[in-house]
Amino acid sequence: MLKAIIEQRKLDALPPTCGPPPASWEPNYHHARVIGFGLGRSSRYTEAWHPELGLITDTMDGIILRLDEDADHSAFRRDVISDPSKLQEPTGPGGGIQMVRKAIAVSGSLSPEEYNDTLVDAVLELGLPFIFLPHLAEEPISVANARSLGFLSGILGKGAKIPLEAKPRLDSNDWCRTYQIHLWKRLEMLPLPYRSPVIEAVHQLEGVCENIALFAGCFHKANNKRLADLMVDLYCPTLRCITLGIVGLAWHGLGFDPGCPLPQLRKLLRKLRENGLATRRDAQRLAGFKSAEKRDEVLERLASEGLVILSGKDVTAVSLPEFVEALHGRPEFPPAPSTRAGTFPVSQS
Repeated sequence: MLKAIIEQRKLDALPPTCGPPPASWEPNYHHARVIGFGLGRSSRYTEAWHPELGLITDTMDGIILRLDEDADHSAFRRDVISDPSKLQEPTGPGGGIQMVRKAIAVSGSLSPEEYNDTLVDAVLELGLPFIFLPHLAEEPISVANARSLGFLSGILGKGAKIPLEAKPRLDSNDWCRTYQIHLWKRLEMLPLPYRSPVIEAVHQLEGVCENIALFAGCFHKANNKRLADLMVDLYCPTLRCITLGIVGLAWHGLGFDPGCPLPQLRKLLRKLRENGLATRRDAQRLAGFKSAEKRDEVLERLASEGLVILSGKDVTAVSLPEFVEALHGRPEFPPAPSTRAGTFPVSQS
């Protein structure tokens, strides 16, 4: 790969001649790339980077980086925290084997120990729409039609790039509006670099779901009912998951006003989670609140977020599994409507 790039640079530097142009070294590069990095639109996070050339992708200049193993988790955490530009501006050989900007997506699950305050704070400063969905699953998702979905994703990956436009306004039916209100309210309390990418992603979501539905329907818009159903079945759960992911940042003290500085809040949460049970007086001492009134104000806000349980003078820390389970079951976050029931919360224009 390196030899091909070096030789191509020599050819590019030659003065123009009247004879036939010399053969490009680009095919040699891609032959070596396939041998060294494989085919496909995805790769393990640790296996997609070349120490000198940067991020290696196929000719579409985009890749899904999977967090499959412990080494991938460690490398991802290290890059987010210590080398964020690697994800913010990934580059590697592209057309003409010139260095170009690459498009990436990161997919995987992190343990509670890896998904800590330090990582979350760093992710929110990247300026990228990373979404964490809190879940309790211990096994990978079993996909019955994985081969068909793989074929569809291959078509999407190899097809012409479809421009996505962010809709100026989102659908205003009651179900969607409920989630929009929660989402915007939380984003106002999150770091500025994180807000715009998430908002843009949400405004592009309907177009993404429509494109997938059209691909799955072989571009036939004649059967509008089935395509509309599929789009709704993609759009609604995704919007709900994005919202739950943002609301779930409350576990790290983010996305709401706790009534005290974030370092003080996190100190209190850490001590409560270590001890499990404490008195209100203990909580005041642990966090250094100057008054019982301020202590009680903060504890009430934490209780409303599902982070603690208040019972008289006692304060009980909610565990992460309890928090996640309650988050998915909160009545203010109703499940996505079923198209089988004839409800269509997304406009079908």
